Amino acid sequence: MPAPSLHEIEIDQIPSDHPIAVFTQYFEKHKNRHGLLVAEEVDVLTFPTVLPWVLILDELGSKNSEDHTFIYRFVGTGCATLFGVDYTGFLFGDSLPPEATEARYREFLRVQETRKPIYTYTSVPLEGREFKEIYRCCFPATKSGSDLVDRFYCVIAETDRRIRPRP
Repeated sequence: MPAPSLHEIEIDQIPSDHPIAVFTQYFEKHKNRHGLLVAEEVDVLTFPTVLPWVLILDELGSKNSEDHTFIYRFVGTGCATLFGVDYTGFLFGDSLPPEATEARYREFLRVQETRKPIYTYTSVPLEGREFKEIYRCCFPATKSGSDLVDRFYCVIAETDRRIRPRP
C-alpha cells in the first residue's frame, strides 16, 4: 500500500475549533523570539482539550550531526487511538511505511530550517486506517531555550474533530 501524500495547506483552511487551530493560538502567544516554543515553559494545563491530539518528538544526537534521529516522548490518547498504537518511546519511523517516514522526516527538517509550523492534510498512513482523513501540524520547539529546533509538537486529529477551546 503506498503511503498517502502530505498536502500542505494554510491554517485558515482548518476550522477554528479543530485541535490544530486551538494549539496554533497557544503557539503564537507563547513562541520565543526565535519563533519556537521553549519546552520548559510549555504548560499543558493551558490546552487540556488539545492534549489528546499532541505528539511530542525529540531529536536525538548532537546539533552538529547530519544524522537526524527522532524519538516519540509523548503520545496523546487521541493519537494513540487514531493510530492504533502508543508510539511513546519508539524511534520515529519504526512502524510507518518507508514513504510515509521519508515524507514526515523531510517535514521535520523543513520545520527545523524555517522555524515555522507546517500544516498538512492527508490520511493515516497505516494499513486498515487509511480511510481516516486527518489534519496535521508540526510546530517547532527547543528543549534548551536556545534557537536550536530539537523538539516538535505535532498535533494530529481527524478532519471532523472539534474541541471546545479553554476560556
